[in-house]
Amino acid sequence: MTWSIIAGSAPPGLSLTPTGTLTGTPTVAGTYGFTVQASSSTTPAATKAFSIVVNPALTITTLPALANAPLAGQYSASLVATGGLQPYTWTLQGGTALPAGLTLSSAGVISGTPTSPGSFSFTAQVSDSFMPVQQVSGTFSITVTTIVTVTTTSLPHAIQNAPYSQQLQATGTAPFFWAVTSGTLPAGLTLTPGGLLQGTPTSLGSQAFTVSVTDDRGATSSQGFTLTVDPPIAALSVTLPANLNPTQVVSDVTLTLAASRPGAVTGQLKLTFTSTAEVPSDDPATEFSSGSRTVGFTIPANATTAVFEEPIALLTGTVAGSITLTANVDNGPSNVHVASSNVPATPPAITNITATRTGAGFDVQIVGYASARRVTSAAFTFDLQNGTKTSLSGNVDGSFGNWYMNPTSNQYGSAFSYVQSFNVRGDVTQILDVTVQLTNAQGTTTSALVKLQ
Repeated sequence: MTWSIIAGSAPPGLSLTPTGTLTGTPTVAGTYGFTVQASSSTTPAATKAFSIVVNPALTITTLPALANAPLAGQYSASLVATGGLQPYTWTLQGGTALPAGLTLSSAGVISGTPTSPGSFSFTAQVSDSFMPVQQVSGTFSITVTTIVTVTTTSLPHAIQNAPYSQQLQATGTAPFFWAVTSGTLPAGLTLTPGGLLQGTPTSLGSQAFTVSVTDDRGATSSQGFTLTVDPPIAALSVTLPANLNPTQVVSDVTLTLAASRPGAVTGQLKLTFTSTAEVPSDDPATEFSSGSRTVGFTIPANATTAVFEEPIALLTGTVAGSITLTANVDNGPSNVHVASSNVPATPPAITNITATRTGAGFDVQIVGYASARRVTSAAFTFDLQNGTKTSLSGNVDGSFGNWYMNPTSNQYGSAFSYVQSFNVRGDVTQILDVTVQLTNAQGTTTSALVKLQ
């Protein structure tokens, strides 16, 4: 039997062999009709018409760079393919991933809410419904960008003739370019391209204006503001005694304003300590009860008393010196003196004493502080079993000087722990108790009587 095409033509790339096999690789899509004849020398010829549809090759037509996705915003983009036999099925190829928060549906739709900024690359594969299945893959990229938004929503009041500085903030792709697009800034203020509103306002009143911000991608956002310039601030003060004792607690420090204002006043109250001890040293224990030497405050509008996050006490340490309180007003005057006090040098203070017997005698341990950071002499008086007393004294200036000049001592202020050891010839049990006196230039302190243990 011999086969041949007697009318029409097979799709380009295909041919019919004499044995009846239609073979080849079709090269042009379309519908093709042709008539086939089968003949032999012994039987009459037979003919039949056929039609073949050549589908276009499966192809991804979506460009590799997909539209940018807004961070934390809704996103949707469709991958598109042509050719093959629909319907198509889309999948991610192994080892690649979409930006966090996005998914790829089997229909080729990328959607979701991206949660991390950056540029992401992934590979997607599309399969058609032909048998055998055709598959094509492509690599794509999505850039997740932040939305340009002015996050500064209001401006603190300015103070006439006082330096003002406020950095405007925005989200987006840095760097940002800022500009005033309508209205007028208060006289004396300017806005830098970097978004810093600064200067010294010279006129009272309120000014309305609008600023715009443009990010590195060219996206723009704007925000309207009203900035009020208030009159100069009246005197600030804190009432403190002229002199404070070491380890004193001044409860409920109150910062007051001599006259109320229409707007709130915010700032920081700062403590500065200057040592006047014979061996000068800072004293970390001289601070506010918050554990810091700086605390924030707010004086509400139309009020005169500052409000702290919690009631504030002032704590003195154990070192002689001067304490100065100053106030820094936000967008206002700084280093405004509000109070000062003095911690005088005092005789040594003994806070604890123990006397412990040893094999050859006993040790006397004295714990205390000396605000002058100096102790010159120590005297010990012992009561004996027979009702008499005996005394010993000595110069301890060198021992205490070594301690106070050691940088390690600075963290303890003027506190000390001093041990005096005694060797006894004879019966140590004859010594019942001891009294200690410590002396410096400011005077002498006598301890309580302590029994030997």
